[in-house]
Amino acid sequence: MIKNKITQKEVHALSAVLLCLIFFIIIPFILVHFLPASADWLRKQNLLLMSPAIIIGLLLNFITGETLLKKSDFINIPFGRISLWSIGMIFLCGAASLVWIKLLEILQIDYSKEVPINDMIRSCADTELIFAGIFICILIPVFEEIIFRRIIFEGINDRCPPAFSTAVTSLLFAALHGILFQLFPLLLLGVYFQLLYNKERKLGLSIYAHVFNNTIAFSALLLLRYMPV
Repeated sequence: MIKNKITQKEVHALSAVLLCLIFFIIIPFILVHFLPASADWLRKQNLLLMSPAIIIGLLLNFITGETLLKKSDFINIPFGRISLWSIGMIFLCGAASLVWIKLLEILQIDYSKEVPINDMIRSCADTELIFAGIFICILIPVFEEIIFRRIIFEGINDRCPPAFSTAVTSLLFAALHGILFQLFPLLLLGVYFQLLYNKERKLGLSIYAHVFNNTIAFSALLLLRYMPV
């Protein structure tokens, strides 16, 4: 007798595939349609660079059967404490960015063309900023945290020591953004988000910190747009 019941692993794998479909195809399509100024940014960002890591993560996720989202992920989140930590990380990443840019200049590595998101914010219409804000402040943090923390990290961590899994996931987080002049600050953020997740294995911790960070960054870009210096 053949059973028609779908196994838990199949549900997890299908959920992960659907997640990547939304993140890499549907969201960029909607953005390009409603926010034309984002087309060049999406092309330069080259989200498909993440595909190899995602495919490996999906395979590991299928094998381990790790649940992508859990109700416990969003229970008892210390918003105040994480907000303070995140503010500290913003200043730390700002300092790290200055050091990293100075190093690139010393090495005579040109990064002047790698600021596509700034150009996107400046060139889009006021009404289009709503879509940009939703994408940058909400959708990117949520999907990236699920992909990097719950899929890639958990897939690697099931077979490797936590320190190694944290290092690899953080390096992937920084490198797969494809932005050279922000590589070191992104690495620090990747480590920060990963340590928050590792603390209690709650995705809500890293999602909130990621949302907080991107919201502050987006707000700064808006200030530069309307109050150019």
